[in-house]
Amino acid sequence: MKKAIGVMMMALLVFLAIGCDNSPTTIVTTESTGTTTITTTLPPTTTTTREPVVHTTELISFVNYSEEFIKTEPIDDITFHYFSWKNGIPYVDITEFVTMLLEIIDPNIQITIEEDTVKVWYEYFYTEDEKLEYGIDEDSFLAYVLFDFANNRIEATNVEASDYFTGESETDYSEGIEMVSYTEEEMPLLDIDILEYDFMFFKLEEGEEVKYTIPLSLAGLFLTGANYYVVHNGSVLHGLDIFQIYDVTVPDSPESAAVALNQDVTEEQEEESRKFLELCFDHFYGLKEYKGIESFSEYTETYFPSDSFEKSFTNFVDSLEDLHTGVLSYGHNNPGYYHGVTPQYIYNYSYEYYGCECHKNPSNFKLSFYKDMAYLRITEFTADLKDSLAPKMAEIAAANPEYVVIDLACNGGGFVHGVLYLLNYLTNEDIPFYYMNVGARSSETYEIDGDMAIDAEFFFVTSRVTYSAANLTVSIAKEMDLARTIGSKSGGGACYVKYLVLPNGAIMQMSSNTNITFSDYETVEAGLDSDYMINFYSAGRAYYEGYSDDPDYPSLIEFYTIVKSMDEEVTG
Repeated sequence: MKKAIGVMMMALLVFLAIGCDNSPTTIVTTESTGTTTITTTLPPTTTTTREPVVHTTELISFVNYSEEFIKTEPIDDITFHYFSWKNGIPYVDITEFVTMLLEIIDPNIQITIEEDTVKVWYEYFYTEDEKLEYGIDEDSFLAYVLFDFANNRIEATNVEASDYFTGESETDYSEGIEMVSYTEEEMPLLDIDILEYDFMFFKLEEGEEVKYTIPLSLAGLFLTGANYYVVHNGSVLHGLDIFQIYDVTVPDSPESAAVALNQDVTEEQEEESRKFLELCFDHFYGLKEYKGIESFSEYTETYFPSDSFEKSFTNFVDSLEDLHTGVLSYGHNNPGYYHGVTPQYIYNYSYEYYGCECHKNPSNFKLSFYKDMAYLRITEFTADLKDSLAPKMAEIAAANPEYVVIDLACNGGGFVHGVLYLLNYLTNEDIPFYYMNVGARSSETYEIDGDMAIDAEFFFVTSRVTYSAANLTVSIAKEMDLARTIGSKSGGGACYVKYLVLPNGAIMQMSSNTNITFSDYETVEAGLDSDYMINFYSAGRAYYEGYSDDPDYPSLIEFYTIVKSMDEEVTG
């Protein structure tokens, strides 16, 4: 790993008088290098007296760990700006930050600065074929995020605007998948008043040079695309992609340096982390309405503050009882934090996990045959599922079974393209997705290369562990009448996952606004009942609590008996 660049510090002691109103406060100082003007707006919660602001800068190393999102001529450092009113919270100049990431994010991103607004935007021009095929009248689509320094607002095309900034990965993980049709309703404009969350922008004028600085946390939220993240620790800014984000939890991995112990977190960083949570969950949490939450600024009051930020953070996350929302790392201030209390919804999940003997699965696949039945257990939709699944399905096709049982009882999800690759073995028809995004309905239909469908009766085994992409697989198969289900109710998990990096360096995931639905636009969040019920919960609880030596998961013979009886019910 590249050694951290030495620190370059410059202190600007600035004297000012603060009024009682909420208008921008101009701060002027004269130095040997000239006059520096700092313009900002104080949040409404600010008291009327403050110490003079001190502005410092630090040159930080930037290390890109990604092998999927690469810059041809890397930029190895970036200037962080610190302001004493936001002690310990790094700020970045928008233009410098975006320039550092171009090619890692889409290289066609543009920046327009006028009248104290900074607009980061990307325009996609439709081909004539696309316009004809999809019935598009417009010539282009504009995605933008606008930082309004005059009015202290962030405006964007919609909640997905920053996703359009995503760069192209080196590996084509959707090879052979083509979207053949789509429909969409227009999503509302995203408009955030940052002062409501006590965030501040700082405009720096140094001679002829003007820098528009925003907190690193907001830059990471809005400007890195959907599949890339930046994590600050010490004198290094670490860049990670979506395929590596969990590697920060692996001891001694290169990525773990992003959250290695470094107890430099300030009280202001922890308070800003709480406000960051409130902002993100108010505007980007896909289950906010589903759970009947009106304001996360009010919701967090129950959990913050407590003995420590980590405890408050944990209690807040656990209160949502959402498996898509959880803490990956508590950050470099306390990476090994353990709360010590397991909430009931995790116990309920664990009982079915053990009831399905998920703890006995050392690999992603288990393929067996019994009479005219093939049995395939898949425990995760990995990024490379297409290649790893193909030989298993080829073996099944060669056996020409009457029944195929695909066991997803221990499958907690994964990458959505894996869903399409698996369903391509159940049908040669195009495969539809339906979803909602902040009330707007959308649908996408995909064609997958190759007529791979196996001529057999398909069954999925499900449990509470069958979650996220696995739950999506079952919901599509059921709606398309491709398979029947055995087991307990699937776990649900309708929303795509969004990852967040908090100001204190903590990393978490949350349910995003993209909410998968049935064709009638009812969410699949609650899971699906099975056609043939098996009580994995009771068996798993007895095993977990020591009352049973074996959860007694169905054997091949028992699965065969079940599918034969289900088939006879239909045919007889």
